[in-house]
Amino acid sequence: MLFARTYFLGFRKYLIFILIQNTLCFPFQICASELSWGNSINLRDINSTKDDFAPRWNQFENRLYFSSDRRGKSKFFVTEFSAPLNFTQPKELTDPLNKTSSNVSYISFVSETEAILNSFRKGSAQAYLNIFYTQRRLGQWQRPTPLDSLQCECFMLHPTVSPNGSFMIFSSNIGNQNQLDLFVAYRGENGVWGNIEKIEELSTDGDEITPFLSSDDTLYFASNGFGGPGGFDLFYSVRKNNVWQSPIPLSQLNTRFDESDFTVINDTLAVFVSNDIAGLGGLDLYLARRINLAEQITESVPKLDISLSVQIPIIRIQQEFEYEMALFPQVFPVEQLLNGNSQSIPRTGEIPSIEFLLKNYLQLLFQRIIDGRFDITLIFDTTNLKLKDFIEKNINVFRPKFANLSNLVKFEHSPSNYIFVKTQNSRLFEPVRLGEIKEEYEPPVLEFSFNARPEKLATSFEYSIRHTEVRRNVSSIPFFGSIELKRDSLVGIRNSDSLFIDLVAKDSAGRSYLVSYPILLNRSLVSYKKNIIFQNQKYERVYLCLPIKDLENRLDFHQLMQTIAGYSENIKEVLLIGKISSEDIDVTGLIESIANNLKLSLTQVSIFKNISDYESSFGEIPSGCLVLLLAKR
Repeated sequence: MLFARTYFLGFRKYLIFILIQNTLCFPFQICASELSWGNSINLRDINSTKDDFAPRWNQFENRLYFSSDRRGKSKFFVTEFSAPLNFTQPKELTDPLNKTSSNVSYISFVSETEAILNSFRKGSAQAYLNIFYTQRRLGQWQRPTPLDSLQCECFMLHPTVSPNGSFMIFSSNIGNQNQLDLFVAYRGENGVWGNIEKIEELSTDGDEITPFLSSDDTLYFASNGFGGPGGFDLFYSVRKNNVWQSPIPLSQLNTRFDESDFTVINDTLAVFVSNDIAGLGGLDLYLARRINLAEQITESVPKLDISLSVQIPIIRIQQEFEYEMALFPQVFPVEQLLNGNSQSIPRTGEIPSIEFLLKNYLQLLFQRIIDGRFDITLIFDTTNLKLKDFIEKNINVFRPKFANLSNLVKFEHSPSNYIFVKTQNSRLFEPVRLGEIKEEYEPPVLEFSFNARPEKLATSFEYSIRHTEVRRNVSSIPFFGSIELKRDSLVGIRNSDSLFIDLVAKDSAGRSYLVSYPILLNRSLVSYKKNIIFQNQKYERVYLCLPIKDLENRLDFHQLMQTIAGYSENIKEVLLIGKISSEDIDVTGLIESIANNLKLSLTQVSIFKNISDYESSFGEIPSGCLVLLLAKR
């Protein structure tokens, strides 16, 4: 099982509904048929298009804390609450707690000045989400420190502390790397947490996650092992005689999607998380209200009949990729790495320019490592703490996508101004294709319509294209709409063979309806090498990045030369253009290597010295790079 950024909020579905909903009420339980949580509302004023999760009410500050990925990492945000159902615009927490370089989430308040939370701790083989501790001093939560007594070479997630402060419950894969269960840890008289025990009565073959103690004897949590309509569903259990009783589902909140992260604000309101496609994107926060049986009995309302129509069943996408070749560097200057990196993760296969390659080199390197599962060693000056911290931060950027990246990347010390990548697999350094894919759509505009009957019962509509940011609200029906099929609109389905339009409608009884329409995407791609005209001669252009002299031992250079020799036949001339001096590289040796690899004579490879002539037509050559112009017969 892969552990994702949402901390094990997976999408595994059970085919058989194995939970028989309780119909009897016992003295020690809140009777589910008399009192339950329902009337969920998407907190759109708080949510973003990224993951928003881990809500927790701080009763000492009267503020709702939650975690969000909207800044690229999981950080804490806070919002004020006022009656009846109003939340202020969320603000990113400015305390030192939030300024750590690592992700932080799932905070639980022990007292007015103490809290525990999740953050990454580096283990011997990889980084683990473990339980951390923070104190509030001078009105600010301080940087988190590991809770030493609970450190583990495992994942310890979603801590919740009992109101009396004597024990906490968390989810963990202790003893089973592929499964999450609930565990309890007790706080000793000396304040140290320990005596960890598994809560056997709430364990299944699935995963139990995001526990929340609303009292010392009432536990809410999410599970995909007790059955239900979706992947993860919400349950609660009451403890009697120190034994947690059979869990009861929160039936009015559970859907065919994933629900988790339940937390209580007060006697009548709670917040939870769902990835319902009717949300703004990813994980969203929802408000739930506690309702009595009398409120649940409403006048019978007929169901809506909704329809969605699209004018065509197939969209044809003509893709055109005009590209140039570039070396993927095995050696990279430290100064350029620290000053140029934009920390953006490019979409697979999209490297528009040589400047983009140089600015995003480290992210592109890690993306290739993940795609090919390459083992590498990064050789650099490990005493340069700024560089080492920079590399580890970038590894953390990719950890939600591939938790084991740290296992593939080793460090080795060398006093140098360069970072060198050592690997046994030369495929890591396959040359880069520079260029952007241009797309034309037929038809260029997608037209559709939808309706609902009886119309008077319909209260709201929202349509979206699945896995994209296209999402619109509609105020009235029947509705006729259109979407211009620009490339930016369809980024999320770039590698898909289908496009889904989803329509979500609600009726006056608060019921939701979903109808989806699949459209086939018929793609065709034409790729060809770009040519430039320089001094009335047609050339193919190739970029080299050569910061050191030792070419013969470099896999990246040999990979590029083999590729050029393979796709570029009948080369009659090679021109080298650049600002690299003989101090940077053995120019004579470079010319000989190019000639030998391309089976050319030395007279066919030359240096073009009038760099300004080239740059006046094509722009400045990036520092540390050479341009190879290949002329064909």
